[in-house]
Amino acid sequence: MQVRAGRQREGMVPPLEFPYNICTPGMRTVMPRTRANTPRLSANAMTVLRRRYLAKSASGNPVETPAQMFRRVADNIAEAEHLYTASATGRAGSGRAGRLSVAEAFSRMMSRLEFLPNSPTLMNAGRDLQQLSACFVLPVEDSLESIFDTVKHQALIHQSGGGTGFAFSHLRPQNDRVSSTSGIASGPVSFMRIFNTATDVIKQGGTRRGANMGILRVDHPDILEFIAVKQDPKEMTNFNLSVGITDAFMSALERQRDYALVNPRTGRAVSRVRASVVFDRIVEAAWNTGEPGVIFLDTINAQQPTLQIGRIEATNPCVTAETWVQTEKGPRQVRDLIGIQFVAQVNGKPYVTGYEGFFHTGTKPVLILRTVEGYMLRLTSNHRIRRVIRKTRYSLEGEWCQAGDLRCGDEVLLNDHRAHPTWSGSHSFEEGYLLGLLVGDGVLKKEKAVLSVWQVAGVGVGAVMSEALRCAQTLPHRQDFKGWQNVASRGESRLALASLRDLAIEYGMEPGNKIISFQVEQGSSDFYRGFLRAFFDTDGSVQGGFAKGISIRLAQSDLARLQSVQRMLLRLGIVSTIYMNRRREGTRLLPDGKGGRKEYSTCPQHWVFRLDEGGQAFSPPGCLSPAPQPGALSRPC
Repeated sequence: MQVRAGRQREGMVPPLEFPYNICTPGMRTVMPRTRANTPRLSANAMTVLRRRYLAKSASGNPVETPAQMFRRVADNIAEAEHLYTASATGRAGSGRAGRLSVAEAFSRMMSRLEFLPNSPTLMNAGRDLQQLSACFVLPVEDSLESIFDTVKHQALIHQSGGGTGFAFSHLRPQNDRVSSTSGIASGPVSFMRIFNTATDVIKQGGTRRGANMGILRVDHPDILEFIAVKQDPKEMTNFNLSVGITDAFMSALERQRDYALVNPRTGRAVSRVRASVVFDRIVEAAWNTGEPGVIFLDTINAQQPTLQIGRIEATNPCVTAETWVQTEKGPRQVRDLIGIQFVAQVNGKPYVTGYEGFFHTGTKPVLILRTVEGYMLRLTSNHRIRRVIRKTRYSLEGEWCQAGDLRCGDEVLLNDHRAHPTWSGSHSFEEGYLLGLLVGDGVLKKEKAVLSVWQVAGVGVGAVMSEALRCAQTLPHRQDFKGWQNVASRGESRLALASLRDLAIEYGMEPGNKIISFQVEQGSSDFYRGFLRAFFDTDGSVQGGFAKGISIRLAQSDLARLQSVQRMLLRLGIVSTIYMNRRREGTRLLPDGKGGRKEYSTCPQHWVFRLDEGGQAFSPPGCLSPAPQPGALSRPC
């Protein structure tokens, strides 16, 4: 087919100057004059290029040729050469000369059709959008806010030329309870239709329709509906579907047994089904329409070569190993949850994790998020945080944002544990109370632990002594145990127990170092109440009155202790604030233990402060019901 010259129109290059050859099958090709790197493209290829890939003018006419497109892409990709030097790459010619060489080689490979990048790169490289990725996997969590946030992100990605994949397995099943509205859930398939419709109305960058991948785990209660949905040719026309197959399912299939369908909201099995029945449905549907496919989740993650970066089809925790997480079994650190499925407690509600819980994602830069109240978290900059966007006297409205987008003065929402302030675990209220007294006003020796109270402390000391004696009698003790012993010359009473020493050592303490260890923070809620009550009994105070409000304060020189207490209070549903350096370090006249006073050097003192709104009386920690308090962001660094 002869390419003939004609009148040049807007946005068109004279035909004989087109640096491409048109090849029509079954006909002799007449090749015009060409330049170097001339692409050989079919008529169909040229039609697709003009419609979707070549840059266009405002009126929609192409303003570049295929060779110019390839050169645009090659020049843009070669810009990465600026990041390297000859010493770094070990080759000569890096820098400008190296970049030009790479651009020339890449352009030549594309022109010869030896290699072509993905569609977004051909469309967007070297242009304003500069979005070169083709595939995005977006999280879909079990809330309307998360679902429609993801729909928005899907639309923006499709507009830029990318495609999207979703795992809908976190969504609660059809007819499950929705506590916020006292209604019932419509299930993941119904929400997939929203994603499908959004794709219908968004053309990718004015070039092509969007494409989606939808995955549902084989143990989701709605799996049979998911398998069958594309048997109707009008359904999910913008989706490819795959069933997420697990090793547990394949084992049940091999043994001709049934397996559990698990509600992702509760982590509990709601029914059981024969594995062979589900597998037969998959095979039959795939034979009829080619949908759904299967994806072997456990096999992929067992064999993927980049496990240090993160698991495929799993949620990246993006927090450090010492981070605390509230579980149905009590507080645990991330390092103790690696490779273990568990049920997390978030705002008093249970959320089951994947089969392997947390997992290693490698070594990454982290931020330190601090609030003015003293709460602290180490996390990656892309970890999502709930930020307050609107606050009234009666309501709070928030949005998810990345930690790196927070600024001083922002407010973030704390986890609200008031709906679930109890949990099982090790040790009792009585053991917690004795350890709290020991940390507050006791001495840990090699042979025993000694608790002390002073009669000058006021009328409340009798109640403390009585409660401590009751608790001590629950521990192993000698038959001649006499309880409190008076030290008349000091106005002091002491209670000594070897079993309390053993308990303290079990909880990570040692003589001269009465820390609030991670073992203490992993105790039961009853243990928490005992420990915190005793700690406030020894080092706490109640300030103010009903007219201006009552505040409860705990003073310590050890800031780490106060930070542990603040975390423990929050798990019981009590919000508090740490005030640092309320008393500066210096010297003070203090009792010398001999009936006199002497000047001693003192450390800085910090407070944990709890304002009891409305003049409510203070009760033992864990019995208060404070209003939720968003923490104002102090400094992300």
